[in-house]
This record gives sequence, C-alpha cells and structure tokens, in this order.
Amino acid sequence: MNGAKNHPVGEIIPKKYFSKINICLILFFVGAAILSQVFLYFYTRTFLEFHYSSVLLKLSKIKHDILISSIVVNGLFFIIPCVFAVIFLIIYSHRVAGPMFRVKQYLKELTASSEGLRFRKTDALHSLATAINKVQKREQRDFDELSSNATKIHECLAQAKLDLAEGRDIGPVLTKIRGIHTANQDILDAVKL
Repeated sequence: MNGAKNHPVGEIIPKKYFSKINICLILFFVGAAILSQVFLYFYTRTFLEFHYSSVLLKLSKIKHDILISSIVVNGLFFIIPCVFAVIFLIIYSHRVAGPMFRVKQYLKELTASSEGLRFRKTDALHSLATAINKVQKREQRDFDELSSNATKIHECLAQAKLDLAEGRDIGPVLTKIRGIHTANQDILDAVKL
C-alpha cells in the first residue's frame, strides 16, 4: 500500500495533515496581504516636484485616490485569495473524501476482493486502509480454514458411514469431528463485530 509506513498506527488522519493545511493557508493569506500592499505602493506612487503648489495639488489628489485605490486593491487581494483558498480546501478535502468513498465501495465488495484497499500517495487515510486490509486478510484466512474444516468434516462423515457399514468403531472419527468442530468454534469466537 502506498505510503502506509509513514503514518502512525491508530491515527486515521495524520496530525501533520492539518498542520500542512494551516501553514499553507496562513502563508497564502500573509503573502496576499504583503502583495496587496506592495501593489498599492507602486500603484499610488507619485513623484513630487519642487514647486510648492504642484506638491499640494498632487498631495490632495493622492489623498482622494489612495482611499479608493486601497479599497479596490485590498478588496481584490482579499477576494482572489479567498477563491484560491476555497479551491485549495476542496482539493485537500478530496484527499479525505476520496479515500472514504473507496472504503465504502471496498467494504461492499470485501469478500469478493482479492487485493487490498489502496489509496493515492497524497490521500489522508492510509492507516484506515491498513486496518481494513488486515481485517480482510484475517477474514479470508478464517474463511479458508472454515471451508477446509467443512471439507474435513464431510470426509470424516463419509469415513464414519463406511466404518459403520463395515462394522468398525466410529469413535475415533467422531473424536476427529469434535476436534474440527472445536477449531471452527475457536475461529468463530475470535471474530469480533
């Protein structure tokens, strides 16, 4: 299974998964805030001349433009990161939802499936897949052993029928059947639902 060794046992969604999401979102919004301020600086940058009246005229124009410009720039640099954050979160949520869908499908076909449940390397639920694969292997092993024991019981019954017809003692065959039955009961008792 891909990447299952990297995840601690019993941890369905690794803690580092949430840390990565938080760090990415924080870096994304901090980067967007810095970019908006840099853009605003270059957008509103004005070169002042040496004449007092021209400086006052430019400063009064900047005062009006800076409010409108800062609202527009900060609005854009808020909306665009929010859209990207939503896309980012959708992608990361699919790393949980995708494996859960595959688990649901796999559990429906558990007895028919011969190969284990596998996730993409980037998915978040590798330890769940490992646990399900262990259950599937144990179930298959138990089923094979029960089937083998059922065949042995049929053979023993056939032997007992033959021994009975020939007048031999069937006690050893019945003892063998009891032993097989005990083994089957131990298997069934070990199954925990």
